Amino acid sequence: MANFIFEESRIAQHILKYGVDVRPALSLKADKTKLLDYCNWLTAEFPEVFETLLSGPQKLLIHKAFTASHNKQVELPTFVLTERGPVYTFPIKIRMDEVEDFDVPRKDDIFVKALKRFWKVFSDRRSPRVGAVNEIIFDCGTVNATEIISDGLSKLRWKDGLENIKIRLENPRNGNNVTTEIWPVQAQRVQSDGSGTSQQHVGYGIGVKVDINNRDMSGELTETDVRAIIGFASGFVSDELYSFLNNEQE
Repeated sequence: MANFIFEESRIAQHILKYGVDVRPALSLKADKTKLLDYCNWLTAEFPEVFETLLSGPQKLLIHKAFTASHNKQVELPTFVLTERGPVYTFPIKIRMDEVEDFDVPRKDDIFVKALKRFWKVFSDRRSPRVGAVNEIIFDCGTVNATEIISDGLSKLRWKDGLENIKIRLENPRNGNNVTTEIWPVQAQRVQSDGSGTSQQHVGYGIGVKVDINNRDMSGELTETDVRAIIGFASGFVSDELYSFLNNEQE
């Protein structure tokens, strides 16, 4: 990846997710009343993130329609109850006709307050693990992303004819699991030439996913623990991730 510089200006999409492991697991049927009350509290307390509640026998989620420039909207699930526990999603940047900035102020504070309320509602449950997942796509333009990622593998014979590649690294740091995945992405883009005619072309990108969570699951997490985990994740992505991706020497 020597000839490609990873930098913030190349970001085409950036989604931040906070996940919480819950023990024992929640049940949509047995815990339905508490879950609906909690979701209604989320939509009332933080309407800038949580908007429309969708509930069914097999699902519980909240959607939010984010407004971009020219009044275009993108709708995303910002709260989803998974088998492991709740996941809270905050869009930072999304490519529509162009890259749009949706960064919500005080994301960490919103998540921590939502989690504290969750702990209060479900006081009979444990939360042994909290994680922050940053999903980022860097725009490569018309340059094939597979070639960029495999650039450092030029001495390996099997690079010839390589069609796809995915790299996964696990590097625990500061009491946290740090897992980084890198892979090529490809998408069809539609652009107007200014005369009302639209043209399609292939765009390439590099997907980077950084999953950071606490290693020690023996105790009950406190607010201080949670803020330390998500604070470390934020600092890692804003600083160390770019140094690593760009192969900078210390």
